[in-house]
Amino acid sequence: MDEQYVTHIVLRQFRSSSSYSEREAAAASHLGIGAIRHLRALGLIEGEETAGELRYSEEEVTQLRLIRRLQ
Repeated sequence: MDEQYVTHIVLRQFRSSSSYSEREAAAASHLGIGAIRHLRALGLIEGEETAGELRYSEEEVTQLRLIRRLQ
């Protein structure tokens, strides 16, 4: 009757998607869409147009977060 239960907790980095829409990138980086468009116009990030929509990679969102911290 003295059964012992063991709970295993596994921590992994969560990656919701490999690319972000413009709105998702803005939310994830805490920058406005206008700021992201301006940074794209300056050539600091590229984005990729897919089906008429701009998508940003995980690396670009990381860059956007860094840019925001440096402001």
